[in-house]
Amino acid sequence: MISILLYMSLFLLFGRFNCQDGNSTLRYEYKYSFKGPALSQTDGTIPFWNHTGDAVPGDEQVRIVPSLRAKTGAVWSNYPFPYDDWQLDVHFRIQGRGKLGADGLVVWLVETPAQIGPVFGYMDMWKGVGIFFDSFDNDNQHNNPYVSAIMNDGSLSYNHATDGFEQKAGGCLRDFRNRPYPVKVRVTYTGQTLTVLVDSGATSVEEFEVCLKVEGVVIPKNYYFGVTAATGGLADDHDVLKFMVWSRHVGGNVSATEVESESNEEKEREEERRRLEEEYERNLQEFQKKQEEYLEQHPEQAKQQGSVDDLFEGGSSKELKAVFEVQEQIKKQINHLVTVLSTVQGKQDFIVSKLDGIGTTGGQDGVDVAKSHQVDNLMNFQRQIYDKIESLNNQLNFIKTTSVSLSDSVTRMAAERPVGGTYESKQDMNDLKDRLEMLQSNIVSLQSKVSTPPRLSCPQPDPPSCVSIGLVLLVAIAQVAVIIIYHSVKQSREDAAKKFF
Repeated sequence: MISILLYMSLFLLFGRFNCQDGNSTLRYEYKYSFKGPALSQTDGTIPFWNHTGDAVPGDEQVRIVPSLRAKTGAVWSNYPFPYDDWQLDVHFRIQGRGKLGADGLVVWLVETPAQIGPVFGYMDMWKGVGIFFDSFDNDNQHNNPYVSAIMNDGSLSYNHATDGFEQKAGGCLRDFRNRPYPVKVRVTYTGQTLTVLVDSGATSVEEFEVCLKVEGVVIPKNYYFGVTAATGGLADDHDVLKFMVWSRHVGGNVSATEVESESNEEKEREEERRRLEEEYERNLQEFQKKQEEYLEQHPEQAKQQGSVDDLFEGGSSKELKAVFEVQEQIKKQINHLVTVLSTVQGKQDFIVSKLDGIGTTGGQDGVDVAKSHQVDNLMNFQRQIYDKIESLNNQLNFIKTTSVSLSDSVTRMAAERPVGGTYESKQDMNDLKDRLEMLQSNIVSLQSKVSTPPRLSCPQPDPPSCVSIGLVLLVAIAQVAVIIIYHSVKQSREDAAKKFF
């Protein structure tokens, strides 16, 4: 009981905030939402919600299903949602050790809640709408992970064989598995228009992109919100960190009855809120003090505590963050290499045009041109090409060093922290090492192509023309080398993208 009042008092402390959105007002509906911290109570329940199946509420998130085979779980709101227009924000993680995951997660707004069934843990032939995040490619069309919306009036049976592809009202292809940050989804329903925006989870900043927009969608009032998930032969951890609902009121038109009811509730709980806040602060300070005293008296327990915490870092582990940082550095260096190669190609095109002009001038005028300031310009261009190739060689050395460091880190990870010894984990580690070795071999091949710098030579005064066969061959070889390097770097970039994503 105290936990419920504490949860409600925290919401009342910050209030049901209103925010203007054009001609409408968004009002936060705490009875239809949940988020951390203190997401669950001491008895393992979620205020205003119930969980079924294999769902496990925690302090910061709700694990809808764990990464075990053939599991289903769900969380459902206890109250029907009484508003016509609304906005929903969901933050979730789907993580697994294998390259493929299953089955997926669905956000529901339906007439009948808490019904167990074959559609990602919910009943078939439902009434309402489901936002599907399907991880597994049942039809082998290479179109998963996929985000879609499916409306149902109770007569439609979900087609598992095709992942419901022909039944969807709209959707988009998005990779929402094993992202460095939680994936964020925003669903809005206004004026019978359903819109779904998805953030990739690549950064901590919300960067929503429109996934689907469907007009003419009729979703009645007094339906129930819920989230379900399921695993099959493959399994992922499906976690929901935030589920936040806002009601939308045109022109800020909130009924007087609702305002009066909320005012009375706030007055009734104001004193209780203050008492609970003071009691919570006292208990928290006392707990922290006792914890510090215990760790000081038992230093070996403090070390063990740190080592245990390191084992359960999940998707935000130090190794995973290091891999993403190295990947970002390699991408930056490749972009720099592309810029350098473009500059070199432009300089070479200019040199070729100058050489063509010198070769076609002829006679005494050609001799004068060959001995004029353009000879100095030609030598400067040669030196610039030499400097660019040296810079390219240095960049390749950096990428080689980075890949070797990453390969060593992966090897240490395999030796120090074996991932359960499963077949999929070993295959992933071997595949990653093979790709790193391929990247190193490509870099060595590129270095061998640019290891010999071009020779710089001045044209002899006799014969008068400074264009020689050696210079023409040098320019031709340089162009061929640039083309080979460009295609090799482009291929390496594509391999790196496939490897990490």
